[in-house]
Amino acid sequence: MKLIVSDKIRDICNELKIELPEESPITYIYVSVDDRRKLGYRDKSRYDSLVSEIIESHCKYSADKTGHALRLINEWFPNIREEGYDLMRTSTYICRAGKVLRKILPDISDETVQEFSTRFYDNNHKFEIRTDVTQVYDCKINSCMRGEDVDFYEDNDVKVLTLVRGDTIEGRALLWENVETKNGKRTFLDRPYIFDYNDTRLFAEYAKSNSWLFYQGDDTGMTYNLKTTQSDFYPYMDTMRWLSKENSTLDTDDGEFLLEVTDGYLEDDDDDNYVYSEHYGENIHVDDAVHSEYHNDYFHGRNSHYVNNDWFHDNDIGEIIIRAEDGILYWHEDVRYTVDGQFYLKDEVVETENGKVYLKDDDRIVETNDGFYLKESVIKLGGNWYVKDSDDVVFCETTKRYRINRTSKLEFKEPEIVKPGIHCDCDGV
Repeated sequence: MKLIVSDKIRDICNELKIELPEESPITYIYVSVDDRRKLGYRDKSRYDSLVSEIIESHCKYSADKTGHALRLINEWFPNIREEGYDLMRTSTYICRAGKVLRKILPDISDETVQEFSTRFYDNNHKFEIRTDVTQVYDCKINSCMRGEDVDFYEDNDVKVLTLVRGDTIEGRALLWENVETKNGKRTFLDRPYIFDYNDTRLFAEYAKSNSWLFYQGDDTGMTYNLKTTQSDFYPYMDTMRWLSKENSTLDTDDGEFLLEVTDGYLEDDDDDNYVYSEHYGENIHVDDAVHSEYHNDYFHGRNSHYVNNDWFHDNDIGEIIIRAEDGILYWHEDVRYTVDGQFYLKDEVVETENGKVYLKDDDRIVETNDGFYLKESVIKLGGNWYVKDSDDVVFCETTKRYRINRTSKLEFKEPEIVKPGIHCDCDGV
């Protein structure tokens, strides 16, 4: 089939000097409408099905039905127009960008695939600064303040930076302007709340590009001046957690009230309401504290993850707990790292004879009676796979083809007398 890709995908390939072929086993490759972090595509059967559906719904009375259908497809793709939206999206395969690239270019290097995936992921978003904080907090990003009335931010000119893919908000972080620091007034980008942990890097890079301070988890020495300290609901604070009504400020280090509860009320610094954390070297309010059996310590709930029936800190990600491609965290002993640089559950992967790990459905490997091997190291004979350098097959120099080595499987017989001339017992399989 003729390879057709969206402009965004072609631009990335051009930047990386990836030469796309004219023909491909898949086509109509575009950024998925339903998941902007992945690509959609069609193989031959689904492409033919799409053409048939469009002929039936739009071209039934055309003289050139197929030609008319193809013109409509090209008109709708990749900016799927309203009229053909459902048809273009139905029965489309959706998967990771790197895997789609391999289907087009099977011999492409792992390094290029990784670079393409990273570039696609990084380019497929935009940032927006908004003042309607309460509305943004209604989006489907998990946090203790989701769906709460956080007018306190809007009343005090606190903004929110959103990361958007398509029409979906996939990340947000409070934006504090004119924060007083020891180096003068600065803009501070607070902790990102995100669907995908990898997007933290995008927020950090965006902050750096704007010369903003960025959330580190232990930020100190910052004060924000408030227009009003009155509110019916005081939101939970990640960084500016100390409220001083006397000074009309929020502060990272000191104040009259600690904003670390989620019920919206103010509580003073009563020792009975706190537990001590060795990790932070300070007390944590009991409403925000979680206890880790593994570490035998308390962490802030906002910095913690519940995995394998225990609590772990953000710092544990990558070693003790692993974040897989789907964004879910797993106990490190339950996952394995593939040659493509992704983590998967152990029952989703296999190890080949050279000790490398692949997904079970990876089309670069096949299963033989002796285990999993790369396709390049095996040969298919009589419907079964055999390892090329095993005793099960031999290479026939006459036909330049492999054949099953029957002498290793049959009883020894006296050789027959062969007449002079070229002779080959290759079965031609």
